[in-house]
Amino acid sequence: MIKTADNVNIHAWLLIHDETPQLKPTIIFFHGNAGNIGFRLPNARSMFHSLNVNVLMVEYRGYGNSDDAEINEAGLKTDSEAALHFIMNHKLLASSTIFIFGRSLGGAGE
Repeated sequence: MIKTADNVNIHAWLLIHDETPQLKPTIIFFHGNAGNIGFRLPNARSMFHSLNVNVLMVEYRGYGNSDDAEINEAGLKTDSEAALHFIMNHKLLASSTIFIFGRSLGGAGE
């Protein structure tokens, strides 16, 4: 769980490489409106292996196992900022090689 600035817990999965994860880029993956991060695990797994990157899959407020909260543009922005802050402060990941990937609604969180 990642705590947002407005105290909402958002559920996330971090796919991290065992060997030298700090030397690999990290993609923050925001899924579309339909579904949750579990539905997009095959996409993230493919990115993880074929692109040789770490992947943080983020569940928005009100979705999946995240706290139930009103879903609006301001909340999505807060969720995406919390995900970015999490990666930038993670002791095993490089804060200088972060990419954002979003589908559909996930593009709004960027």
